[in-house]
Amino acid sequence: MRWIVYENEEIIAGTSLRDDGFSSGVFAYGNVAAYVGDDEASVLRNRNALADAVGIPLSRWVYPQITHSDILAEVKRQDQGEGTLSVSLKFQGVDALYTKEKDLVLSVFHADCTPILVYCPKMKIVAAIHAGWPGTIKEIVSKCLDTLIAKENIGVSTLRVYIGPCLCQNHLEIDRPVLDKMKTMSFDVSPFLRYRDPDHADFDMVGCNVHQLVSRGVPMENIVIHPECTYEDPLRFYSYRKEKITGRHVSFIAMKK
Repeated sequence: MRWIVYENEEIIAGTSLRDDGFSSGVFAYGNVAAYVGDDEASVLRNRNALADAVGIPLSRWVYPQITHSDILAEVKRQDQGEGTLSVSLKFQGVDALYTKEKDLVLSVFHADCTPILVYCPKMKIVAAIHAGWPGTIKEIVSKCLDTLIAKENIGVSTLRVYIGPCLCQNHLEIDRPVLDKMKTMSFDVSPFLRYRDPDHADFDMVGCNVHQLVSRGVPMENIVIHPECTYEDPLRFYSYRKEKITGRHVSFIAMKK
């Protein structure tokens, strides 16, 4: 199972790719999501193959049930394996996870949405955030950082952040109802919009999430942004906007033992 590696001496993180695995048809090949209509046995084989490639058994991974919420939940040692063999009961409607446990893998599904992986070396905490355009508008990244600052005393200026492959601005057109929702945001989103006409604009989802990170004190030089767009490479990436019925990647992060 192939994946994009983001790693140092303290953490291992990355994003699974679609070009290797056991799924077939529209889900070929590396789909890891069981909720999209793929054969469940193939999904489980892909999950196990990825876990083997990463070097941490599937029994120590956690897969939440993504719903485009703005909810962050803490994962503890007793939660390991949650959502890996069946739909998660504990982490339903949870789009962001964090943990202080080592050798426990946090995961978020995506196909165009923005996966954001965070490591706090000061407090030894990792987090995985799923930020599609609905979560971005709900300011899930800002809310996650605010919670971690208040609850865990994270050192924001020391955070290391990886933003995985997602839909780029050229392919993320939004319409008037979404533009109206953006009026509820706590900051001016206009720098991240490129208007096609008064009711349609291309949205820079990555830039908007980076703004949320930087505005909370994360140094720009501590943010790694994967440069590829999921829409533009159908061999390596799933794109819901392009294909509708398709698989999902998983982006993940864990602290090493």
